[in-house]
Amino acid sequence: MRIKNSIRMLDAFFFKPVPITGMVRMRILVGLMLLVQALTLLPGLDHFFGPDAFVSTHSLYGPGAPHLRLIDWLGGSGTAVRTVLGIHVGAALAFTVGFFTRTSGIIAYLTLISIHHQNLTILNSGDTALRFALFFLIWSPSGGAWSVDSKFKTAIPEHPPWALRMIQLQTAAIYLFTALSKLNGLSWRDGTAVYYATRLWDFERFGFDPVFNSLTAMKFITWSSVALELALGTLIWIPALRIPLILIGTAFHLGIEYSMNIPWFEWIMIVLLVGMWPENRTFFPSLSRRVKSVQS
Repeated sequence: MRIKNSIRMLDAFFFKPVPITGMVRMRILVGLMLLVQALTLLPGLDHFFGPDAFVSTHSLYGPGAPHLRLIDWLGGSGTAVRTVLGIHVGAALAFTVGFFTRTSGIIAYLTLISIHHQNLTILNSGDTALRFALFFLIWSPSGGAWSVDSKFKTAIPEHPPWALRMIQLQTAAIYLFTALSKLNGLSWRDGTAVYYATRLWDFERFGFDPVFNSLTAMKFITWSSVALELALGTLIWIPALRIPLILIGTAFHLGIEYSMNIPWFEWIMIVLLVGMWPENRTFFPSLSRRVKSVQS
């Protein structure tokens, strides 16, 4: 009986139709992240990916390595770099506005992987998170509303949320395993880890000496960050705690964004947290009601 109940719960979790608002929000936010990331690559495009890049793909992989590298396949020239990036930006823009959503998403995914495989040394974990979010959104009905596609097709009010659930599970896993790995470190257990992290000059952005020079404050921030990550990996599945944890987690990432320079990582994690927002709850209820009244 318990097994049958568990199977029913899992089936409802992945496949019971829900409003597609969560998937639509994620499509728009992930698309915007793809665009801004791509545009910020422009100043160093040749240095990162061109024929005279700081790190060549041959030194990263060696000959015959099975990686998707469209830039190399097109000759590896500066023109090839700009061609692949141009296709990527066009596909990301189409995906954001929901124009041929699935097709543009697939193209954006392939070009994103190709750009990432061209130079792994400039990536961080946020890039990996962005790839898996885009991958699952491709197979969701994220273009079913607030999109160009929905203007020419019947709107999709509800749909099984399995793709969004996969993103949510991966997001929770990121926080859970990050917290567990930190607990293996002595500096995290004794409360000094954040103190050392704020002294890494190549990651520094803005300081706040009254806090960063206080051992008590550093220990509180260190331990509370681990506790928050544990909560975001586990307690976030409790409906009553979900929205408060999302808001606290967003503030947490904004604090790191202020103090540390980890390109786009915090914003990508905020996007993933938005993906945890309950499908039946809107950000601005009064605005949503006005939009529905206009559409009807």
